[in-house]
Amino acid sequence: MKQKILCVDDEEAVINFMDLFLSKHYEVHTAKSGTEALEIFQEEGPFNVILSDVQMPNMTGVELVPKVLELSPNTTCILLTGHSDFTRVHELLNSGQVYKYIVKPVLPKALLEVIEDALKASPSTNLDESIAEA
Repeated sequence: MKQKILCVDDEEAVINFMDLFLSKHYEVHTAKSGTEALEIFQEEGPFNVILSDVQMPNMTGVELVPKVLELSPNTTCILLTGHSDFTRVHELLNSGQVYKYIVKPVLPKALLEVIEDALKASPSTNLDESIAEA
């Protein structure tokens, strides 16, 4: 069974790229907002990895991470950012809520390496967990 990844980004081109590239290796689901990601997570989750953009309207990736971890504490979260304000991202990294952040644009091979490393280090490799009641 393929590992499950949820990719979240408000840019259609980024979502299409991640879906096309990563679906060769994983079961990929996509969302265009934090709100949609939470809906998909509850319907299709748990996921091994959440790969989310930081800057999105209505709910940022930084706001999404704690909500995902509330539903599934063993899901590994990776943030993508194209911006230079890393203060909140560093707070999540230091607290252990985020495995890593990646600066966009990212090369496909580098993205795959980060995901593979995250899966090796993650307790979510085994999806025999249940989603917590919201």
